Amino acid sequence: MAINVRALAMVMLMLSVVYVEGAEVTKYCNLTMDQLLTCKPYVMTPDLPDPSPECCAGLANADVPCLCSFSKSLMFKTLDISPTLAKQLPAKCKLPTPAQC
Repeated sequence: MAINVRALAMVMLMLSVVYVEGAEVTKYCNLTMDQLLTCKPYVMTPDLPDPSPECCAGLANADVPCLCSFSKSLMFKTLDISPTLAKQLPAKCKLPTPAQC
């Protein structure tokens, strides 16, 4: 049952974050949903190796302070995202990490 609730929450999040109108895709903190999803495994499981090149490429164009602002949000808990792992992601991608993150 908990998996179904999480799956529904993920679908609802995707629907609320990504709005497709013709060929346009809304970005979230300057990332598309595809770019966000490439990084998701690395912010959920501490045992994974360094993030993929695709994850880091997307993160390089991201508004990292915007992403940091969600570290204490209910969204992170709902999606089983570890705020600690999320905050480590820029450094693992050899990108600057905002001091306030």
